[in-house]
Amino acid sequence: MKKITVIIFIGIFLLLTGCSESTNTGNPNDVNHLPSIELPGHFSFILNETLTEDFSVYVNDEDNDVLTLTVIGNTQIVITITGLIVEMSAPDDWTGTETVTFIVDDGNNSSTVSDVVLVNVVDPINPVITLESITVNNGAYFDIALTTTLIDSSLSVCSYSCTISYDINYLDYNSASLYNTLAGNMMYAVNEPEPGVIMIAMANVEPIIGEGPLAFFNFTALSVGETIIGIDNFQYNGNIMSNLTDSVVVIE
Repeated sequence: MKKITVIIFIGIFLLLTGCSESTNTGNPNDVNHLPSIELPGHFSFILNETLTEDFSVYVNDEDNDVLTLTVIGNTQIVITITGLIVEMSAPDDWTGTETVTFIVDDGNNSSTVSDVVLVNVVDPINPVITLESITVNNGAYFDIALTTTLIDSSLSVCSYSCTISYDINYLDYNSASLYNTLAGNMMYAVNEPEPGVIMIAMANVEPIIGEGPLAFFNFTALSVGETIIGIDNFQYNGNIMSNLTDSVVVIE
């Protein structure tokens, strides 16, 4: 009799409280999906100017929730967000690069995602030349891009050259390519005067205008660790460029 009484009591309690074993009704519309954000590798704009970007092309939400965009990590670069429209500016005559994180939230608990992007404020008369950093697996073949920030048309850049250096204990150089670069139509020569050193020189009748990759260098990862691929003596039309950024390669 006691056993029956206990069962009836529990049944009444569940009935009154509306408790059930699972709150999932099985309706897929009840499941919230995380929003997504996928940004380009960088944004760039000219000093003393403003860049406006519509982030609706970079974010998405499967549930069509209203998305809120925020940003962290900027100190010099001023970022104003209105809805999904982002405006970027910087103090007068300031140039430089900041790594910032944009966060998108769909309004549901813990439903936020983020992506990191470089924001460059550039002087087109003195572009920033960068060998991109990367993380790869040991034994992998991989490309490193040599990139430039915005090149002003007034520079009439028809040639460039530089020296690339790397540690032969960590990396083996395979080849260089201009495919899908700003310098895609240039004549070029690449040689290795000694192990760990690559020299590249390019020339063309038509000038390079814009920003993006100038060349790709293919390597093989040889050993686990962290190593530097350095860039030296970079010249546009024989004029030395001073804003150079080396590559950090992490091999796992």
